[in-house]
Amino acid sequence: MVLRDSPYFHEKHRLFNHNAPVVTAVFLPDGRFLATGGDDLLALIWDMTAIRAGADPAPIARFAHQRKISHLSISADSAMLAIASWDGGFQIWSLDTMTPITKFRRHIGPVQATQFVENGAQIISAAQDGYISRWNLKEKHYVLSLVENG
Repeated sequence: MVLRDSPYFHEKHRLFNHNAPVVTAVFLPDGRFLATGGDDLLALIWDMTAIRAGADPAPIARFAHQRKISHLSISADSAMLAIASWDGGFQIWSLDTMTPITKFRRHIGPVQATQFVENGAQIISAAQDGYISRWNLKEKHYVLSLVENG
């Protein structure tokens, strides 16, 4: 993966370590980390502060999943990373400790997107099964399905 500057798109850094196409990437709002996810079943966390300072680009954390990763999202406070995958679920990771917090699984088929809402108290997931679901992060449970489509 190549990171380029803006607005001229000059190459700044090359990030290796994925063994298949990278399909999703997200920067933390403060820019300190970059999360990437790919078809190699991995989400990688990169310390952009160190990379910008000249450190060799290497991931500082690896989160392995059972199926391809389809989407990454960051909570507004930059404390949590949601990793959606083709296994019908998504997992929440702590970006402070780089450890798993919980996993949600209810969808039949790939989860295509997640979005933190309610100041990180809840998360929305959308999947190929046609459901958009709401989840309570504090109590770690399914709340309701907002739409059934498809």
